[in-house]
Amino acid sequence: MSYNDCIETGNGLFHHPTALKGRRFKMNTQKNETEITPVDVLVHWSESGDFPFENKTYSFEEFERAAALAASKTTEFYDKTKITVIFSNGIEYGCGLDLAAHDKKGFRDHCNKMIRYSDTPEGLDYYTRMGLIDCVNFLKSITWPTA
Repeated sequence: MSYNDCIETGNGLFHHPTALKGRRFKMNTQKNETEITPVDVLVHWSESGDFPFENKTYSFEEFERAAALAASKTTEFYDKTKITVIFSNGIEYGCGLDLAAHDKKGFRDHCNKMIRYSDTPEGLDYYTRMGLIDCVNFLKSITWPTA
């Protein structure tokens, strides 16, 4: 399995080129939501045995627990995992995660690493050149569920 349909967006992160394209500003105004929270995660496929089924949807909390467990079992290498996160306002965010103890431990960890990288001069320059500042700003707007 590979990220052939994804682009590297810096710091070892991969995203589908249309992850937010055309949906960035498509908000469900009828709900009048001020908070955007992740609700579900569709796992398209994973190299991890902790996600044995393709195209299975998990609650966000369930996915994060399983991803952390999968990452803790992988010390030398990583398990590629392609996901789509569905948010409370209907936005879908697709990306690839490299689950490993030394890499990504879930979607929230992935977002935090992207945000931290964007706060560096190198990261800001990279995301600006790649046209992904709107994507980073979207990630900064997420309200995370409390455990």
